[in-house]
Amino acid sequence: MQWDYSYFFPPMTVASHVTHWGKRPIHFACAVAMSARFGMDLDLVKLPAEDKAICAAAISSYKRIRDVTQLGDLYRLERPRDAPRGALNFVGQDRSRLWCLCFN
Repeated sequence: MQWDYSYFFPPMTVASHVTHWGKRPIHFACAVAMSARFGMDLDLVKLPAEDKAICAAAISSYKRIRDVTQLGDLYRLERPRDAPRGALNFVGQDRSRLWCLCFN
């Protein structure tokens, strides 16, 4: 869904939350959510310790790259419908930072 939205809306305008919808692994949900405005729609108290650790690491990582994701330029590298994975690049406004997201 985020992939298709990215053709019409910049990442800063798309709220992308980690959920249990789709029954995907939590690390996949976190990776996809980091491609826009990252958020959580989970009861963190009920998560297993391993999933909490994954979420904590994702939040920490996102805090370091959110300016690149939200304000930088988005390049779509590999469309997930045409390949076994999706791949995006975000380049910071001053071109000094790059963040690549690959998910499958």
